[in-house]
Amino acid sequence: ATAQGGFATSGRAKVHTSTVALIPPDCAWERVQAARYAVRDRGLWRWPPHVNLLYPFAPLCDVGAHVDALARAAAEVEPFDVTLGAFRTFAHRHSATLWLDPACEPAGALDELQAALMRAAPLFDDQRSLHGGVFTPHMSIAHFPSINAARRAEEELAREWEPVAWRCTEVHVMAREGAAGQFRRVYRIPVGSGGPAGAAAALADEPPHSYPHMPAEPPEWCEHAARGRRYGARGGRRRKAKGAGPGQPPEAI
Repeated sequence: ATAQGGFATSGRAKVHTSTVALIPPDCAWERVQAARYAVRDRGLWRWPPHVNLLYPFAPLCDVGAHVDALARAAAEVEPFDVTLGAFRTFAHRHSATLWLDPACEPAGALDELQAALMRAAPLFDDQRSLHGGVFTPHMSIAHFPSINAARRAEEELAREWEPVAWRCTEVHVMAREGAAGQFRRVYRIPVGSGGPAGAAAALADEPPHSYPHMPAEPPEWCEHAARGRRYGARGGRRRKAKGAGPGQPPEAI
């Protein structure tokens, strides 16, 4: 089947080709992207800088059925400040993830937003249900074959890192076409509008919006990822991890 913007969809209830995510504004991309380039993030071609809130999400042909409820939920959460100030790591069974911690003011605001969105679309609960009911907001920087490799990269990047901050006033629904596609924005969902009575509507992008600071062509280290194969950062075929920790989706990033 095809839907808005000509994307092909799978017809499944949940897919890894769509997400509801926090995306930093354009002014906050430069340092994050520089860090991803420095460690040769194989997700650089596919993903913009992001914090997944509902992932996996609905096939694009079904997204429209959820956006009004998501907009009402997001309207009940006040806008808040986000600061990417510290790197952290996740250890998985066969790999590790280096990520930036999106600290919020007020504390817990991103957790509150994710919970509100999940209540509005409870089918898409993987960010909590697969991790003991705990949501760990994170902005992935790269994936590595071992925790030691991830920690070495963490030390290198932390030496010169300067925090990145912005005010969260919206979240995005994104989708990509197939295993090799780039994520593009298909809806903007405003955060905060004084509650349901003044709820702002989701704003559709037709055609889907391509983020202007995404690479125009895959960097050479993203070649395999651009073809949809499972590879981790800095080489080596990536094995599917069973019982992986937070930040390890079933589909390679």
